[in-house]
Amino acid sequence: EPEEWTPYKMALISKLMADDLANRGYDLEMSNALAVFGREVFDFLFPEYFPDQTPIIPKGTSWDFMPKQLRAESKTTINNSAEALSYEALPEPYPGIGSNNWAISGAKSASGNPILCSDPHLKLGLPSIWYEIQVKTPSMNLYGITIPGQPGIVMGFNEHVAWGFTNVGHDVADWYAIKWKDETKQEYELNGEWVKPDIVVEEIKIKGQAAVKDSVAYTHWGPIVYTDEDHPKKDLAFRWLGHEPSDILEGFYHFFKAKNYEEFKKGLPAFDCPAQNIALISRDKGDIALFVQGKFPLKQKEQGRFVQDGSSTANEWHGYIPQEHNPQVVNPERNFVASANQHSTDPSYPYYYNGRFGHYRARIINSRLEAMDGISIEDMMKLQTDNYSLKAEEALPLLLEKVDKSLLTKAEVVLYKAISNWDYNYEKDEVAPAIFDAWWRSVYEFTWDEFYLLKDSLAIKTPELWRTIHLLRDDPSNVFFDIRRTTAVETANEVVHDAFKDACTKLFNWQKENDDAAIRWGAYKATKIEHLARIPQFSALNIDVGGDRKSINAISKQHGPSWRMIVEMGKDSIVAYGVYPGGQSGNPGSPHYDDFLEYWKEGKYYSLLFMQSPEEESDRIISRQVWN
Repeated sequence: EPEEWTPYKMALISKLMADDLANRGYDLEMSNALAVFGREVFDFLFPEYFPDQTPIIPKGTSWDFMPKQLRAESKTTINNSAEALSYEALPEPYPGIGSNNWAISGAKSASGNPILCSDPHLKLGLPSIWYEIQVKTPSMNLYGITIPGQPGIVMGFNEHVAWGFTNVGHDVADWYAIKWKDETKQEYELNGEWVKPDIVVEEIKIKGQAAVKDSVAYTHWGPIVYTDEDHPKKDLAFRWLGHEPSDILEGFYHFFKAKNYEEFKKGLPAFDCPAQNIALISRDKGDIALFVQGKFPLKQKEQGRFVQDGSSTANEWHGYIPQEHNPQVVNPERNFVASANQHSTDPSYPYYYNGRFGHYRARIINSRLEAMDGISIEDMMKLQTDNYSLKAEEALPLLLEKVDKSLLTKAEVVLYKAISNWDYNYEKDEVAPAIFDAWWRSVYEFTWDEFYLLKDSLAIKTPELWRTIHLLRDDPSNVFFDIRRTTAVETANEVVHDAFKDACTKLFNWQKENDDAAIRWGAYKATKIEHLARIPQFSALNIDVGGDRKSINAISKQHGPSWRMIVEMGKDSIVAYGVYPGGQSGNPGSPHYDDFLEYWKEGKYYSLLFMQSPEEESDRIISRQVWN
């Protein structure tokens, strides 16, 4: 029988979300890339800031505070030697995890009211990740989505404010190499002394079998993940913010009861991990705001970017960035705020942070919102389901000009002509997105073959997509275009041409494997939403839908918008729409197991019935208003 549901289990859900969203980093892979290629090449391949970035906090924002100083110059060890670290990287969350949110002020909307839009991107599943809910108590009235088992809502609105999240991406998980005294691993070096780790015995219960007990060694930094001499991940200690006590639910409680911007802010200090970009609108004064909110380590430059020496406490974090110094923007002159997992700030922000950041979706969103005025809810729906790809716009012309068409077969010429006329929208019935997807993958792998040749023996980071595009544009003779497995010396022209033919072969093989089906993006991508227990009959397989990870409508093979929400807060009324790819029931035999999936797939929304009492307009529940 199910165990009793307790506050401890609610805390574990919060930690599970932190693990999914804030337990990531390339310390090991970056250390190896630096060791293999040296500092000069490394800095060229892996700059920390993309120059065309449109950060969450607008460029040029002034920081009206005195930065907190580091304790002293850290002794962080950077691995500049030719010897790479032979550890294997830990499994990382899927890179498709991300989100969009934005808010416009009344000055930009057709109604004169602020509008909030939010769509969190997660791995999709059935039963659905989210459960739609309204919570009415004597002190609050909430509407939105929650994770089953959690109190209140995660994102949504009350009678006064509405909010939505995207993941911040700052690195709050660092790795330290431990030096043991001897092979017994009973003591490790710390500040010139030998100290004993604390041993914690974890009990793992298994149905029908005896419990398994596992002894975990905790160092000054955190747990040793593996100690077995034969294991490639041995002897790395893990320093993670998620291991610290947290009270995010207290933060949510303030959000639930907030009546304006100032009251909402009271919940921010408790909202520590996973850090989130929180977009807010308030009906009180029509405020819009965006908070880069979390508990962020205070680090010196490049600290945490590489595996550090665990034998000295000089390498530990220098404390935390003060809460009041976290980046935020309120009622900006451009009359909108937006985030899509890009950098929080431009390089003028006085604190160092590293992490994982995108930029394509953010740049599209910002350019679209900058150009729009008189915005309606329908305009926001169209923007949330926009399939345009800025990555394709910037990369494809560079690829097309490098193909020698005289060396293509008739079948390859057909595909070349098809992609030559593409408008960069990842529509489900188009052939061009499938061609570009296969072509770009081959271009990337051929260009960075030096890295792929190492991947079987060494955990190593490969360069960003934008660096690849810039090389194609600015330096087509760069040494990295030379393919190691050939005797010739290739330039970008040969790489792109050969990659096109390789992509065509893969597409033709896909056709044969699928009974000569037409090459269409929806079929080629084959988006699927799997059942929790991976039972095919309870899953939604081969969903025919457009979108791409780098589009605003970021639907990939298994990830995408797990909830789309739009809220307009007027002085006298709240108008809200939403949709998610599932249903309110977790029972596969119920008609409500996946009854919103078709709406979601087709870009439709239904109205959110925010009632003041259980009796109010109850007949509306039977037939919601649907926007197509």
